[in-house]
Amino acid sequence: MALVFVGYHAIDAMAQAPTGNACVAAKNLAAAQYYRCRARERSKTVPSATLDFATCERKLAAAFARAERRPGGCPDPTMDLSTLRLRVEAADESIERILLPQPPVYMAQRRCADTRRRFLAKYVRCEASEREEQLLQTEDLYRRCHSDLVLSLYAGNDRFGEFCETPHTWDVVYAVSTACSQLTGARLSGVTFGAVDLFGADLVGADLSGSDLSSVSLENANLDGADLRDAIFDNTDFGAASLRGANLSRVQGEGGVSFLSANLDGATLADAHFGSASSFQNASLVGADFSGTELDGAYFDDANLAGVDFSTSSFRHISSARLPTCPIGLPPEWVCVSGTLLGPTASLLDPVFDGMNLDGLNLTESSFGFASFAGTSLVGVNFTRAGLSGVRFAGADLSGADLTDANTFATDFDLADLSGANLTGVDLRFVYIAGADLTGVIWGVTRCDDGSLSTARIPETCCGTFGPGGPAACSP
Repeated sequence: MALVFVGYHAIDAMAQAPTGNACVAAKNLAAAQYYRCRARERSKTVPSATLDFATCERKLAAAFARAERRPGGCPDPTMDLSTLRLRVEAADESIERILLPQPPVYMAQRRCADTRRRFLAKYVRCEASEREEQLLQTEDLYRRCHSDLVLSLYAGNDRFGEFCETPHTWDVVYAVSTACSQLTGARLSGVTFGAVDLFGADLVGADLSGSDLSSVSLENANLDGADLRDAIFDNTDFGAASLRGANLSRVQGEGGVSFLSANLDGATLADAHFGSASSFQNASLVGADFSGTELDGAYFDDANLAGVDFSTSSFRHISSARLPTCPIGLPPEWVCVSGTLLGPTASLLDPVFDGMNLDGLNLTESSFGFASFAGTSLVGVNFTRAGLSGVRFAGADLSGADLTDANTFATDFDLADLSGANLTGVDLRFVYIAGADLTGVIWGVTRCDDGSLSTARIPETCCGTFGPGGPAACSP
């Protein structure tokens, strides 16, 4: 229930200019008085078709005119009179559609809606009074009035029973947030958002620190300079959103976050945690701060990482390809090669490293689905427990490489140099190995081409088990 107040909070968001300006302060006060005037009319006159806000409108216009004549004038941009009216009316209409979505068939349905409407009006009056009293918003501004808002959704149930179906909270949230998408500078710290669609919302400079944005859609939203510290991003969608200079320190994205095609240039993501399936694909991350960030299963394909320093970040199962610019720093044992990040637990699909020199890399537990290392130098590379299914190593130099417990189903080692390689725990039954050099291979518990284990043979090797199309050389 705590979220429904977000909509009315949004209505006066355009007044969030520097409050030291006399014009802005006067407009803030005028807006608060306008809300209270409308709410007073709504609470005493039902149904809404008979509402008359003419007096409220005249007072608002006069107050704005006086404000704009104050010494120093109004900063640009500042709250606009017609825009303010439109947003107030849009919020009222959205709530009205939720309270009474269909023309009433029974009188009880009309009475139920009227009862709820009065409670909502009482809430708005309370909120407007708070604005007048405090004018400059504080964290506790809306909490005193919240109980009235809760009652507004459930009032009438006992009296009207089946004729007073309680609207779903998230329907109200969606309607209000859609009508009031201008949240520039809004203070929404600690708010728990539900499955709200805030597509294209203007949240420039908004305070969302400590908020729960789980399952919220913020596609194409503008969050430049927003404060999102300690927020929860569980299945949150920031697709194509702008978060330039935003502070995302210590955010928690356990369930995956989408920053697909988002702009996070200059954003701070220090000590944040992004869980499995978090996507930064095609995102612009120029100069973003990833100090101490945990990235587990994140995707960076096609992302612009210019000026990014990952040296203190934690990488696990990172996917990257076609990076236009490599980052300036990476965690220990990670490298950027031809627009791809390589290191322990790297997760890549269809990468091509043909003919490159990748000697000595630690690629433990990495996954290279259908990758191509044809003719590549991989001397001493650590492929322990790596996923090499369908990988092409034709003609590659794997001398001294460690393939302990690697998955080599349908792996192509034709003409590869595997001299001195460690094949402990490797299954050679389904590999292509024609013309390969297996001189001096370590055979610990290797599954041979004929299905036997190397440890059950004398000598303990797989040499001699290969049929036609086997290696060119093989020895213990």
